[in-house]
Amino acid sequence: MMLANKVVVISGVGPALGTALAVRCAEAGADLVLAARTAERLDDVAQLVTGLGRRAVTVTTDITDDAQVDNLVARSLEAFGRVDVLINNAFRVPSMKPLADTTFQHIREAIELTVLGALRLTQAFTPALAQSGRPLRLLVGFPPGGGTDAIARLLPNPRGSPAPAPWRTNCNA
Repeated sequence: MMLANKVVVISGVGPALGTALAVRCAEAGADLVLAARTAERLDDVAQLVTGLGRRAVTVTTDITDDAQVDNLVARSLEAFGRVDVLINNAFRVPSMKPLADTTFQHIREAIELTVLGALRLTQAFTPALAQSGRPLRLLVGFPPGGGTDAIARLLPNPRGSPAPAPWRTNCNA
């Protein structure tokens, strides 16, 4: 199994993509840390994961809040001692209205969650990912062409060498 005994953190565990990602990771052998703003949803997904024979820890988290992100990192490391994979899946659905009819507040909230939240989470988990001693995988929930390469360039090489960092970015949206 591709993710056998890996620890995967997933943000934005919602009723669709987040749940599907959690189930697929568990089917591939991963233990999971599930993060979202809605505790009840997390509990439902955790039951699906444990039903597949894998461990799941739930952490109610708003990734726009530094303290809650720090708590997510701490709880992940307390539960499993390491993190191998981070899946940034939290996002805000963009307005389907023309730009002129979209409130600036909606745009601000979408950027805060989808872009800055993903950067905040990635920055917070970088030390744990670097210490895992395994190939690192970073999946970012941006739409195609939405900036995964830019995020990869922001990440330090955890090995401290001039060689390219062992980060892989993929778009999951």
